[in-house]
Amino acid sequence: MTQPFVDAGEFRRIGEREVPWPAFVISARNDFLQMNADALRSALDIVATYCKKLKDGNESARLISEACGIAASDAERWLAGVHWTNDRQQPTAALERIRSALISQGAIEPTANIDAVWFR
Repeated sequence: MTQPFVDAGEFRRIGEREVPWPAFVISARNDFLQMNADALRSALDIVATYCKKLKDGNESARLISEACGIAASDAERWLAGVHWTNDRQQPTAALERIRSALISQGAIEPTANIDAVWFR
């Protein structure tokens, strides 16, 4: 987090740009999925459990505030805006938003196809 640097006057916020993709993503190669499906499923279940505990915890904002060196109100605002998807459903609409954003920025060709093999 850069907020502590902004608060200290070392950085200056000139704007914010929300992107149409998630900040946290877990991905794996198809060969890894085929060989390690059960282990990955277990790991994802553990991550989902701790994400829920963080989101629902009474002390979470305080812990984030202390760990990141930000004001408690900033931690609360950040935590309120964070959402974890744990249902393992393919985010088709999100993938299309990502594809469109990358095309508009010239990062990929309009003919590019984002094929996702979704793990359940």
